[in-house]
Amino acid sequence: MSSRYAVILVKNPENPSEYLFGTRRDNGKVNFPAGGINEKEDPKAGAARELLEETGFTAKNLKLASCIRKKDKEGKPIIVYTYTSEIEGSPNLQNDPDMEFQSLYWQDPFTVKNEDLHVPESENSGLKTLKTIIKR
Repeated sequence: MSSRYAVILVKNPENPSEYLFGTRRDNGKVNFPAGGINEKEDPKAGAARELLEETGFTAKNLKLASCIRKKDKEGKPIIVYTYTSEIEGSPNLQNDPDMEFQSLYWQDPFTVKNEDLHVPESENSGLKTLKTIIKR
């Protein structure tokens, strides 16, 4: 069975050119809210759970933007579901069992440097999907 992951793209309601990023605790790199989908979990439910755990925000109007099947670094099949979402609530980084992010911020994805990404752009399904959606 393929491992499954969810990536959540959240547009800044006050500045639509910016999206939500988190700075990771382990390496200082940036990433969208994302994470593994549990074995029997619905992908959409997994995306909503990951967003809540990692950011404290509740997903609102969660919509599937892409589903990409690929292989991980070891050649094992994975599926990456990328969702767009609006949010409700306030940021809270304390509910993540992995304590992945040390901070959250808004940034134009076209200005993020490849060397700052946790997952390089060439492998970053969320960033590829986002750049397809918002073509500039």
